[in-house]
Amino acid sequence: MACFLCAYGRNRVPKTPDTPASTIPPPRDVGTCQRCSVHACSRHGARVGQFICAICEGADVVEHAIVSEAVTVGAGSGGGLSKARLIGAGAPDSVITLVGEALRRITQDSDVQPGPSDRLELASPGAGSPNLVFNLSESIREVGGEQAGFRNDVAEAPERGVSIDAISDVVRERFVGRQIVFTDAAAPAVTGALVIAVRVAHEPDVSIEDAVRLAPWEMSDPLLLDPVMWMVSTAVRQVTMGMGPVPA
Repeated sequence: MACFLCAYGRNRVPKTPDTPASTIPPPRDVGTCQRCSVHACSRHGARVGQFICAICEGADVVEHAIVSEAVTVGAGSGGGLSKARLIGAGAPDSVITLVGEALRRITQDSDVQPGPSDRLELASPGAGSPNLVFNLSESIREVGGEQAGFRNDVAEAPERGVSIDAISDVVRERFVGRQIVFTDAAAPAVTGALVIAVRVAHEPDVSIEDAVRLAPWEMSDPLLLDPVMWMVSTAVRQVTMGMGPVPA
């Protein structure tokens, strides 16, 4: 076995996932992520309570921070959540406020719970209204336009099997039937979680402010961004584009 992140990680243009091009084997894994089951090496995985990979670290914190009955893995041990809060505490107030407004939008959209037949219909590209939680792909198309096309869409490259619709499916099924609750205390932790995620999917030294404001389709390695973080990042882009006020 080998490390998934070492195999797929890139910092290059075009900003689309690809199959590993290097003939040099990536470092061997030291553990299997408890959340997503990929193998990760010591640089791309951490064990505080249970082993979790770098892709899942930020997303695990987000679920722990915004889902009322969350039983998450990495954040439940306290390590991931503490790290995210520490990073978020160093963010400017304006950035934390921005993330807070994004969380309000996510909470608002989560109030519309789709039934089983609705979920099947929403799995079709172009179906339904934009919704950050239950129809993320349409929200991405709405705010990103052609830039958010994600060139390796299943329709264009079925052998790679990645698309914004597939990402949307994961988010929808992860949160259906669960209650998302916004609290002011969640904003700094989610800010830190987003920074952690972007430093994996884009550049390791990106600033806090740039990490929060970067859209998923602008990152160098969008495949390495967890679908939950696609949701948060897209919500932030909605706020920066001024797409309608959200009541407090």
